[in-house]
Amino acid sequence: MRQRLAQSVLDVLSFSRPGRGVEQPIGGVDEKFWEHGLRWLDEGGLALYFWRRVQAAGIQDALPASIRSALERRHKENKARTCAIVEEWKQIQNFLDSGGVRAVMLKGFSLAPDYCPDPSWRVQFDHDCLVTRESVPLVEELFERAGYCRRGADGAGQIVFLAQPVRPGSREPRDFYRATLPRPVELHLDLWDSDREGAPLKLPGDLLARSTTRAWGAASFNALGDEDAFLFEAVHAFRHVVHNWCRLSTLYEISYFLNGRRSDRDFWHRFCARIENNLPLRHVAGVVFNLASSLFKVPDPLTNVPSRLFDLTPQLQLWIDHHGMGSAIDNFSGNKLSLLLLREFVADPARWSEIRGRRLFPLQMPHRLQIPAPKRGHPFLREVCLYGSGVARRFWFHARAAAQYALESVRWHVSLRRGFGHTPPREPKAPSGESERPQARRHALRLSSRKHFYPTRDPGAN
Repeated sequence: MRQRLAQSVLDVLSFSRPGRGVEQPIGGVDEKFWEHGLRWLDEGGLALYFWRRVQAAGIQDALPASIRSALERRHKENKARTCAIVEEWKQIQNFLDSGGVRAVMLKGFSLAPDYCPDPSWRVQFDHDCLVTRESVPLVEELFERAGYCRRGADGAGQIVFLAQPVRPGSREPRDFYRATLPRPVELHLDLWDSDREGAPLKLPGDLLARSTTRAWGAASFNALGDEDAFLFEAVHAFRHVVHNWCRLSTLYEISYFLNGRRSDRDFWHRFCARIENNLPLRHVAGVVFNLASSLFKVPDPLTNVPSRLFDLTPQLQLWIDHHGMGSAIDNFSGNKLSLLLLREFVADPARWSEIRGRRLFPLQMPHRLQIPAPKRGHPFLREVCLYGSGVARRFWFHARAAAQYALESVRWHVSLRRGFGHTPPREPKAPSGESERPQARRHALRLSSRKHFYPTRDPGAN
């Protein structure tokens, strides 16, 4: 039933079939199971996007009345939250401008209208912006002067500020949409830290210089250029995939862009020029675009792109077909098989051993949304029980996921050696004069690799 519900939701959000064609499948799910499905929609960031498409298709009556009411309430609350987010960003932008700091907004309401129709349909949890390392001392002074406090233990590539005292804690997904949910401000110094992330990706160094000014409503802001923003979305999604938490909404927003821009030849010409000499970035983009367009059935998303540009190695394509599609349904949080994907981007065996050990058995507790500190503290015993329960759940997950990865890794490497010998070959780079590769050759390459790995099955099967 769970797989059926997930597939019905993906069909509603599909870009290649009308929503009315899935009225019967979503209507065949009983109300009790829809309550679990609603939580899944919330956690994946798809609840509001799903509700919008259901309304546009006129199939609201196929949903139980309680689910319709819950979705409508979420949208109403998120509209109020979006208004608060815009006003908050205007204040942040004002005091950054007063200090002469150029901060480029990432994600947020800068994604409208290319990645989402309107910010009120998108769930935003924080403010993200890119600043230079040289401006950090001034930025810290400006935020402290505005009443923000810095959160400790930030990553080397970012600084996080909070507008009010908070404490970590669990929250029901229905609370994600409330305007009172605090919004941290994450200042990014780099869009990719190769030492921290493991994969040695090199992004263009002129992102800030190529930024532009945009506006949404009464708010104006600096944003990345179109092709740089799209590249960032691909890298951002890839980072979350290999860290075992990528919300389905991230891939949906990329597919929304792919669907809207598939006929924009000028854009694709500029985008291809940005990354054509960077094979690792091309592979990252190819994995993300392939995964997003397959999940949400974007018809011919790369019709104006030379076929060789996003060609994937057989290993990468196989991971998408046999692990990526199924893992995406759980927001990549149900297993650690994304390590097989990350392995393809790490050449140094010693470095890989260190990354694998750290990812299989992380020492820190997982990131959770921040909630306001209560006026009265919870009883000590209850806090201890909640914390202990969380530790036990995480220990069980890591142990189970590590065992699953170990078994799958053996199967993976044995199949690689049978198919390609001891060292899996990398796909050679196309000659500079070659703009297209015959489709038949690419198809034969995928088939030749697949038969040595796993039995062919439905890529969407879980």
